Amino acid sequence: MYAGGRATRPVPTTPEERSGLVLTDDELQVLAQWSVLADAHFKRRMELDWAKDGVSGQLYVVEARPLTFPAIVISPPSGARILQH
Repeated sequence: MYAGGRATRPVPTTPEERSGLVLTDDELQVLAQWSVLADAHFKRRMELDWAKDGVSGQLYVVEARPLTFPAIVISPPSGARILQH
């Protein structure tokens, strides 16, 4: 947790908190869109580091750099229909 200046401090958490989801589906969509935009802007695959403000819930990109490891490709299951809007 942010502790002022450039410092952070540990915060005790329960096992349930440590194993729970931290992003909503909408937030994941935003991060995915930012990734696509960064790739297009820099004309190469980019790796984004992001942060979520614990008070406001706002998402931020804190660093973007060229991809340094093989990309992970997630494919829909066989026979799945992809909906576009």
